[in-house]
Amino acid sequence: LNLDDMLRYQAIRTQTALPLIIPSQKKLTNANIKWLQSNGMNAVMLGAICIGQTADSIYESIRQLTK
Repeated sequence: LNLDDMLRYQAIRTQTALPLIIPSQKKLTNANIKWLQSNGMNAVMLGAICIGQTADSIYESIRQLTK
């Protein structure tokens, strides 16, 4: 995530109490996930760019993000 993404998500969060699902086609890190959680985002929808397209890459990517 970059600063523009973070500011946009914070602005949306302040405008609604509804659950927020963040779609991502960007490579996310553990720090990104922690930031999203700590700033009130409820879930992340991971795209193929984030997790890959093979069973092994999907497994490994999700394992790394959920540590």
